[in-house]
Amino acid sequence: MFFNTLKSEWTKLRSTASFWWTTSLVFVISVGVAAIITSAGNTVDTAGTEGAVSMGASPFVLTMPFTTVGLPILLIQAIMVVTTEYRFGLVPQNFLATPTRWPVLLAKFVLYAVIAAVISFLVVVLSYLVSQLLQSGDTANLTSPFEDETGKRLLWAIPLATVVAVLFVQGLGMLVRQTAGAVAITIIWLLGFDQFLRLIPKAGDDIAKTMPFQNMNNFLRDLPFEGTEWSSWSSLGVFALWAVVAWVAGLVLTLKRDA
Repeated sequence: MFFNTLKSEWTKLRSTASFWWTTSLVFVISVGVAAIITSAGNTVDTAGTEGAVSMGASPFVLTMPFTTVGLPILLIQAIMVVTTEYRFGLVPQNFLATPTRWPVLLAKFVLYAVIAAVISFLVVVLSYLVSQLLQSGDTANLTSPFEDETGKRLLWAIPLATVVAVLFVQGLGMLVRQTAGAVAITIIWLLGFDQFLRLIPKAGDDIAKTMPFQNMNNFLRDLPFEGTEWSSWSSLGVFALWAVVAWVAGLVLTLKRDA
């Protein structure tokens, strides 16, 4: 039963043209900007080469186009997997075909989590490869993100964080049941809502430390939990807790609401 639901969700997704266009956009922007960064480093003269190499070949810099632009696109896709059916009034038919609702919602998450993880992994790999191919002259072969410890970590850390982020935003989608609203909340949060909370007198810093995307960034950068000695895994744990709570709350409301 679950695998039939999963198959039907994949059929709906792959038959949507916007899915392929936006996925292509993730690759073009993320890998293309990584190529531009590397090329810009190649144009610096010898006196500035060392600085250019450390910036252009840094795994963090190479993956930044994805984490700042590509990831939000994937999260918008993840939201639309849940909310588009509400927009076109297809939810009653969906739940009529699968009267037990939770497998439908679980299938949507599992399907898109796998897709997002694969896309994010491929983007990181291609960004690294393009950077290596474009390094020339004094910048050639000085660094390799595939051999760098940070680079190797990002190969699995970015897909893992992406999966948790998909869980979180799909929970928001189930709670809001509207694409525009869920996307607006997500984008505002990504653009720095966590940091804006620091302006709250006295408790602002403490509140900001517990916010989801602040902790996601700490995990990706392999930084300790802000203001503590906890490892970056603690930040992932906080982010995952937000995601689980949001998704379970969305699931509960979906089970209780009218279709």
